[in-house]
Amino acid sequence: MGRSAALVDALMMQAQITPSGNVDDWMRRLDGSEDWTAEDGWDRRRAWALWLTFLGDFSEHRMAHAEGALDALQAETQGREREDWALLISTSRRAVSTVETVVGPMDSLVLDLVRIEELAADLPAGIDPRVLAYALNGAIITMMRSMLHGPARVWQRKLRRLADLAGSERLQGVSLMNEAESVLDLAFAAAAERRDPTHVRSLIRDARSMFETGAEQLAAIGLIAPEHIELLRYGLAIRAIDDPNTHNLDRAYEEAINLAARGNWDVASTLVAGLLMGSTAVGDDRRRDRARELCVRAFAATPRATGALTYLLEHLASRFDATGAEREQAAAEASRLGVRWRLDRARLAAGSFDTQCELARTVVRAQRAASLAMRDPLTGVGNRRALHERVTAAIEYCSVDGRPTVVAYLDLDDFKMVNDRLSHQGGDAVLTAFVASLDARFAAPDSLYRYGGDEFVLVLDGLTVDRGLEVVGAALHVVGLESANLIDGGISATVGITAVLPTDDVESVLHRADLALLRAKRSGKGSVVSADHPEQPARDGTSALWSPPPAGSVGPR
Repeated sequence: MGRSAALVDALMMQAQITPSGNVDDWMRRLDGSEDWTAEDGWDRRRAWALWLTFLGDFSEHRMAHAEGALDALQAETQGREREDWALLISTSRRAVSTVETVVGPMDSLVLDLVRIEELAADLPAGIDPRVLAYALNGAIITMMRSMLHGPARVWQRKLRRLADLAGSERLQGVSLMNEAESVLDLAFAAAAERRDPTHVRSLIRDARSMFETGAEQLAAIGLIAPEHIELLRYGLAIRAIDDPNTHNLDRAYEEAINLAARGNWDVASTLVAGLLMGSTAVGDDRRRDRARELCVRAFAATPRATGALTYLLEHLASRFDATGAEREQAAAEASRLGVRWRLDRARLAAGSFDTQCELARTVVRAQRAASLAMRDPLTGVGNRRALHERVTAAIEYCSVDGRPTVVAYLDLDDFKMVNDRLSHQGGDAVLTAFVASLDARFAAPDSLYRYGGDEFVLVLDGLTVDRGLEVVGAALHVVGLESANLIDGGISATVGITAVLPTDDVESVLHRADLALLRAKRSGKGSVVSADHPEQPARDGTSALWSPPPAGSVGPR
């Protein structure tokens, strides 16, 4: 999928360079790429969602695309979501839908952040640090759109550490540039709150350093052409403030006009803020008036304008070199538009954010401790306690709506010999790899449980006994072939299967499956036997009941 991956990277970086450029052309090229395989189709939907989370282009034109992409992603992950993907979807949706003011409780956002933090600290099997990084980026976008720029900067630093953990140079560079955006908005807020001009300029210098370092990293790996670095939109805003010469001011104005023409006032607002601060600092009345005109248009154009736009008019009132009349006029206009109210709401929210995060950490740690109590510490699958709850739920569903469920009792054949050959430590490694491979064959989460030693139980919803025999047999066939890479001769399992009945309890279900397992063992290693058809002969890998999947198949998914 080399060419497709290259298109995704090019698309994402084109969006970072200039949303007024040919992003739509790149999107059409991505959709029309001929080298997508079935697996790449999954990656394409993923790329859509990641791009939209990361883009920062919140125009109305993009909103429908964003929702559609996330719907497709959620539909494709349904039933086999891992924690990192679930977090990616939830934080992406929140980033797309958040309005510019701080509305409602932030509990869900805080819980997402803390879950990402906990997973990144431990990285359980199956968790992709890159996906966690993108999920965190979506949460940070929500914070920034809610004007929580102080907390956003703290979490941007965590994002940089996560990018380092993922070993992704692109994420490292982008996280630096995104942190620069947070710092730049902090500078706008500091100006609006009449902070010391030295502090404001210090923040701007920090933002410029971060942004340029990130851009250089991306240029070094070929994701930004050196001649395009100047076009990066937040870089334009920073330069308009830090070095407000006519060239930098005009470049920022030109890009702001391009964005305004596309209705993307959310991004244009940052450039307008840079124009206002830079032109006011050098006393360029003509360029300042142009920026103020854009500011008025932005407020009239959309209620979704975020970030810097909320500070613009208030900022004019706070400039230390503005006249008294200018300050009074701007303060009155800012008050009329509710800027001060939004600033106060944001300040209150930011003040309680750390407290909410700490409370959430307590909740999440308690949840994780409860989850660990239900997991086998070696293989990571459910333990007996979890199995008991799972079978209890299956019986309840069966009695209420007749949903079929099968329970399969597995005993790995001659696994003691594996331990004797490889030592217990080596045997544990083989067992863990085998279990991970088997668990991956089933779409639904929490299908496989360790009963003890080398005995496991599968609980599969929606299957009749005959279909269960077929699915379990096919899965063990594939995993058995794969296990030849772990140990000579591979690993097989003998299985007894039974259906869950509405009159069952947990003990009766497991007892029937155990009796079927005993019959299967008498029939020979690798046999798969149903307790519900005692008149049938044992089924094994040569049975006509199921056929080994064709070469290249991934099993019963």
